Amino acid sequence: MLQPQLFLKYVVDDLGSVGGSTGARLIRASDALSYVVKDDTVDVPQLRASEFFWLSVARAVGLPAPIPEVIEDRTINRTLVATRREQNRIGKSDAETLLELLTGKVHNGGQHLSRVLAFDLFCANWDRHPGNYLVIDEGGAKVVFAIDFSHVVLNPNRCLPDRDPATEIMTATRQYFPRVVQPYGHDQAAAAETLNSLAALPDGQIDGILRSIPDDWIRVDERQEMADWWANGERARRLAAISNELGNGTYF
Repeated sequence: MLQPQLFLKYVVDDLGSVGGSTGARLIRASDALSYVVKDDTVDVPQLRASEFFWLSVARAVGLPAPIPEVIEDRTINRTLVATRREQNRIGKSDAETLLELLTGKVHNGGQHLSRVLAFDLFCANWDRHPGNYLVIDEGGAKVVFAIDFSHVVLNPNRCLPDRDPATEIMTATRQYFPRVVQPYGHDQAAAAETLNSLAALPDGQIDGILRSIPDDWIRVDERQEMADWWANGERARRLAAISNELGNGTYF
């Protein structure tokens, strides 16, 4: 189970913007390592909580995704959500990352891209464009990594209907998936396995993730709403609907 950080790392050097609509920045922290950090924005007021929560859930079901952390920015007296900067990243822009995906040389590309799609459908992540993947050199092999859950709402039921990729094809997630997976072929079994893992995730694991989110990132009632959503059958209903469409080939 995810353990809360007892002693927070803090920002030592601000190394500038890394681009993107949510103002992500590259920093060097007190442990001498570099991280990408994000804060809430006017347009995405729960960015920190959403990013931390969904990255944690992704890791819990074995998705290739970064580990979320909490880092303190003492100059503004705020805590930020952070992920380690991947030093072995291949491709620095949307276009470069797309080209890497389209080479057909990503290790088990069909399997992992299909797993990411299934997870995005479940959490209602409508913004999976090529820039929200990483291609990483992992011991000489190219592997795909899913990053950035900034635009995902905490409760998938609260996603706007025209942005829910589970039902709306005109989202970045649904529009780009057929293109990036084409060199490999989709893997329906891998997508189904991810949905099964989400179904089997213990309520206690979700409670532990929610408790790890700093108090000023999420209200008490919202924390309880999320715990209830996972435990009271809403999770199962969403998974069943997605599984049905998956079986019909809708998403492929």
